[in-house]
Amino acid sequence: MASTKVEYKVLRQAAKDLNDSDLLEKKLKIQGIKQKALEEVFMAAVDSIPEENDEKIPQTVFDLYEILSGTVSDASEKEQATDPKASEKKRDGGNESSAAKKAPKNKAPKRPGIIAMILTTIEKKGPIDLDGIHTVLIKEFPDKDADSMKATLKAQISGKKRPLRMEREKDVEFIIKDGKYSIEKK
Repeated sequence: MASTKVEYKVLRQAAKDLNDSDLLEKKLKIQGIKQKALEEVFMAAVDSIPEENDEKIPQTVFDLYEILSGTVSDASEKEQATDPKASEKKRDGGNESSAAKKAPKNKAPKRPGIIAMILTTIEKKGPIDLDGIHTVLIKEFPDKDADSMKATLKAQISGKKRPLRMEREKDVEFIIKDGKYSIEKK
């Protein structure tokens, strides 16, 4: 076993996670046990888990086991296992980032949203009226409710009080003439 110093509360949490995983025949005694003894009991318990259950081992347990056995090669992994706050954050496992794991593999690249499309439409097709912009939105977003898009459109670029919401948020200035919108960049 390596002489890496692990915070006691990290060790206790990993032992608790191991107990909660139901991978052990007999739960580890955590209360009233000194750190060195708990490290030894913890390592023996992890070693006793059958190989077919390796995938079920909680990430905190796996990380700490690697630290204590001296098999961690990356300094950032070592820091995460010895720092309790970093240990809480790192529960995704492996070398993939959590964002990469959460992102669906087959998903198309993200397209602009309705508000961005309103602005783009005015920039490219202006001067254009509300109905013209709404028609473009319906074509671009057939899966969205037409009435909801109309409400969003009105909330963003309608009203008497200037600057309009989109003018404030997107740092643009609309030229509104005869109910048709065009854009003048600030």
